[in-house]
Amino acid sequence: MNIIDVLIIGLILLGALKGYRQGLLGGAVNLIGTLLGFLIASFRYQAVLAWIERYFPVHNWLEPFVYRVVWSQIQSQAQTPDGGVLPKILGGFSALFKSFPGTTGLSSLQSVSRGVLVQAAQNLSTVITDNLLRLMAFGLVFYAVVLLVHLGAGLLLPLLPLGGTLNHGAGLILGGLTAAVVLAVLAGLLSPFLTLGAGPEVAVMKNSYFYPLLVRIFQGLDRMFSLQWFSKAPGLAQWTNILGR
Repeated sequence: MNIIDVLIIGLILLGALKGYRQGLLGGAVNLIGTLLGFLIASFRYQAVLAWIERYFPVHNWLEPFVYRVVWSQIQSQAQTPDGGVLPKILGGFSALFKSFPGTTGLSSLQSVSRGVLVQAAQNLSTVITDNLLRLMAFGLVFYAVVLLVHLGAGLLLPLLPLGGTLNHGAGLILGGLTAAVVLAVLAGLLSPFLTLGAGPEVAVMKNSYFYPLLVRIFQGLDRMFSLQWFSKAPGLAQWTNILGR
């Protein structure tokens, strides 16, 4: 257990405390609103992203940053004997090398020319940027719906004559579940990008006990609603399989 686990437990406890104060009805409304946010985000995030891209050049803003991160990872891992995770990436995106004779079956990054690596980094950066924007749009819609539902519940529920130990006890459980779902969505959206990260912060996330559980909850919600969100994102399913999510 590390600091991420402590933070996750703390946020779930805060959600449970909020549910206790709101009671059974408040907890049920918030949980249903959270699941509703997941559904709405799954079906409308592409429309939201299209609207954003119509007025803001977000892809042009984000891709240079993504490229710098990818290229930095390639440069650092190309100096290691086994090349780290990058051979998996380059092998998985073999289509990138069709125009480069003699690059099939490479044993290490050290044998790859700089031009090939630059081309791979550019193509990989485009794939990552496209899907990162999709994830951001999904998260924006989801958390906007959840926030609106929670604000509405916070304004209306105090007007209702609810009370009693059973009412508050049920609210405690539902509040904790709601907080867990909200955190699971955040964990699920972040998980494909942890493999590309480096440093102590990413290591803490990867070594967390509860973080993988939250990711599995997100995947379970995806399957439960038969949305298969990750599989619908072009390039994302292949990319996450390559990275061994």
